Amino acid sequence: MPNPLTAALRGVILYSYTIKPMKRVTVKPKSSKAKNRLANMMGNNAICIVEQDKGDGMLFLASENQKYFFWVNVSNDCHWECDWEVL
Repeated sequence: MPNPLTAALRGVILYSYTIKPMKRVTVKPKSSKAKNRLANMMGNNAICIVEQDKGDGMLFLASENQKYFFWVNVSNDCHWECDWEVL
């Protein structure tokens, strides 16, 4: 008969290996529209979670409070500047 503790630990170990590190970016507003979004939708919290990375420099971001979602061009965006941070 298998030990329940061993089975539970095996599940925890499996779970810990399948979690991908969360990619986050800190955004800095460049335009008045972006400054407005940061203040009113994002609660002045510039940290965003990367929901999708297309691989071509385009990122789909979610504000940390999950109230604002937007696409950003990492290399050349007229509204936002991005700094990477992998957690």
